[in-house]
Amino acid sequence: MNDFTQSKLDYYVQLDVAAESTQCTAPDAPSFALTATLANTVTPEMAPDLPRSIAPARYFEKGRIATNLVFYGPVGSKSATVTVDGKAQDRTSLPHRGRPAVMVPVYNDPGQQHTVTVQFHGPAGEYGPLEVRHTPMVREVPVALSAPNCD
Repeated sequence: MNDFTQSKLDYYVQLDVAAESTQCTAPDAPSFALTATLANTVTPEMAPDLPRSIAPARYFEKGRIATNLVFYGPVGSKSATVTVDGKAQDRTSLPHRGRPAVMVPVYNDPGQQHTVTVQFHGPAGEYGPLEVRHTPMVREVPVALSAPNCD
């Protein structure tokens, strides 16, 4: 998560994460899907009263949160699809430290949320246990993992 709002609105961000892998059900062509739901918990009623020190409204409307989400796939995998709220996005993955990385900008107005899913496809091989690492947040980040038939 990379906030580029130029504000102190991180307190109002709720991030929920899910990851799914077919590495144990389709080991010859596994896929890895990462989903992040990003919500702005500022209500439209709260936004006008936010202090300037929290929401200066210099580059974005008061209460709007602008975030670059960066998704990383397993070493050796490639990005295949990116969707925002179920709609396909034209995004390209770039290598970063041996992993494909995809950046998706998300703009949440007060009370809004968006769901971003990135799916990576990998060659046959050993990937180890499915895990998610994310930016530390003010609020707890629920993480759901699904890797059917993996021990």
